[in-house]
Amino acid sequence: MRVDRSFAFADLCGFTNFTAENGDDAALDVLAEFRHHTRDVATEWAVHIDKWLGDGAMLVTDTPAPLLAAVVELSSHFPSAQCPLALRIGAAHGSVLLFEGDDYTGGVVNAAARLSDMAEPGSILVPAAMAEFAPPTAATIPLGDRQIRGLPHAQSLVVLRPVRNET
Repeated sequence: MRVDRSFAFADLCGFTNFTAENGDDAALDVLAEFRHHTRDVATEWAVHIDKWLGDGAMLVTDTPAPLLAAVVELSSHFPSAQCPLALRIGAAHGSVLLFEGDDYTGGVVNAAARLSDMAEPGSILVPAAMAEFAPPTAATIPLGDRQIRGLPHAQSLVVLRPVRNET
């Protein structure tokens, strides 16, 4: 069955190196902090955590606006005293296949994952068409057309960065 969904992949940058340098217990504390904040933000914005991916997560909504609000808020929490690692996030929206009732597959899912891989620490990388749904708490930086590994055509991309209140 085909459905329209918005996806985001969030990944803690440098988690493997952090674990090697600080040990498993410290890494577990960082991972617990990431998951705690992810659950809180997902609940606040009615975003579904589709699956945990080790030091990352796959998030899903029906529409782009709540997903982007959630990932901007999530990104603004990292790094912190409890979690010294930044997040990198990729998001995409479109038609996908709902497989066996609880799994998604298709180019949009792949695009969101690849955009996460391409994103710089502390940023959210999205197709330009999604940028109109960015919350006012995000700065938008157009990147122009970029080739995304595994996809046939270049896409116009935008970076979203949380706007930090300096008080």
